[in-house]
Amino acid sequence: MDTAERLLREARDCLTHSGGCSARYGKREEFCDCNVRSLRQRIDARLSSIEAKESAAGQVIDGLNQTTSTVPGSEPAPPAPTVPKLRDKILAEREKGNIVFWGLPGELNGVKLDDFVEQPAERILYDLNRLEEISLTFLGDAKWVNDFAVALTIRKLVEQRDAARSLLAQREELSPSNLVNKASINASDMPHIVVKKLQAAFITAESRWN
Repeated sequence: MDTAERLLREARDCLTHSGGCSARYGKREEFCDCNVRSLRQRIDARLSSIEAKESAAGQVIDGLNQTTSTVPGSEPAPPAPTVPKLRDKILAEREKGNIVFWGLPGELNGVKLDDFVEQPAERILYDLNRLEEISLTFLGDAKWVNDFAVALTIRKLVEQRDAARSLLAQREELSPSNLVNKASINASDMPHIVVKKLQAAFITAESRWN
């Protein structure tokens, strides 16, 4: 129970049992009955709101901790793991080279990290629920700033990954062994023909690099 809720409960008890807070201090001031009832009703409404929010939060946590869903004809889903158990599971999967993340409500997904990072940036951010437009819906929570930065960072890293692979493919294409193969050299070619074909291949390679 936080401080605000405790004070509300004390105020309600004071109104209920003392007929007014002034009576608590031995003063002769009297509260109007209608004011007392009104104040007590407002306090009760506020406490009910707090309890409802706590109940809703508990249901959300229970749903997030649910790792399996019940399929018709199958065994009922096991109890949701506690936070320590969930932490231990995620750390254990990390040691195996896996990544664990929430998918649909109450559904934990686990995949090989090497496979997961091979996806396009859009798919990675979607799976992790970190698309920029998602972060912008949580402006009331300061965490959105870092979430937004993470999205931009992932996009840049994937862009650099794809550019590096493209450059590597070009270098492989222009490697000497590949150029010799493209020159279509065979044992029946005369030596001077072989030299000319190699020269032409390397001139082509040099023009591409420039």
